Amino acid sequence: MLVAFNVLNSLPSFTLACRRLHDADYSDAWIFIGFIPVLGTIPLLILLSMPSKEPDRFYPSQEGMLDARPA
Repeated sequence: MLVAFNVLNSLPSFTLACRRLHDADYSDAWIFIGFIPVLGTIPLLILLSMPSKEPDRFYPSQEGMLDARPA
């Protein structure tokens, strides 16, 4: 049962990590460094904890979308 939980949890975790790397302006290919046992997780955690560079670069702001009404 634990194996099934880990398999089902891996895809959302992978996508969240990729999105976080994009927010910090790093390539999502850096996620593969986490596959190196023990030594790979430390640099990956450092990259995931870096502050965002440009907040709306990949995901444009939705501000003002609700105020737009058809003419």
